[in-house]
Amino acid sequence: KQISIFNPNFVINCIVYNGINQCNHNPSKAHNTNYLFPKKLVSFLKTKNINFIHFSTEAVFKGNKYNKGYYETSKPKPTTIYGATKYKADKYVIKYEKSLILRLPVLYGNNKSSQLIPKLTYQLRKNKKIYTSTDVYSTPVYVPNLVNFIVKLISKDKFGYIIKNYGNLIHFTSKEYISIYNFMKKISVKL
Repeated sequence: KQISIFNPNFVINCIVYNGINQCNHNPSKAHNTNYLFPKKLVSFLKTKNINFIHFSTEAVFKGNKYNKGYYETSKPKPTTIYGATKYKADKYVIKYEKSLILRLPVLYGNNKSSQLIPKLTYQLRKNKKIYTSTDVYSTPVYVPNLVNFIVKLISKDKFGYIIKNYGNLIHFTSKEYISIYNFMKKISVKL
């Protein structure tokens, strides 16, 4: 109803039910939030011809590639309920020609998110011991960089250009491929 009243040019879906344990304990909530909601939203946006930006995750992959990242051409193979529900949404959303899926790695920044890096950083700031993986790798993205990209995409009218030249799916990553353990070591030095 609000979308019909406001009639925006863009809708950005930031809604997610994440956390591997949370999703495993409540698979129906993960399905409804991560798949069914974007599916219904896209179905509605099609009727209004509204541009759609949807966030996905690198959790759609098996996670067994070391020393190299994933690309738009990499074949998803989720091993968690979280990854499976996000991938199911990706497969639906990508069919809408006015949609852009931004597949995100681990995010970090000065926020109080429930994401992994902010949680661990908070613990470090409290001088608490943290435990993290040495064999889980990502290309961490600083949240303000992601926000700036989206603002420029919309304000500079580059949405259609991106889709036409790069497709409906973009892996938004940094250039650094690093284990979560080593990334947290870098963060701890800066705190």
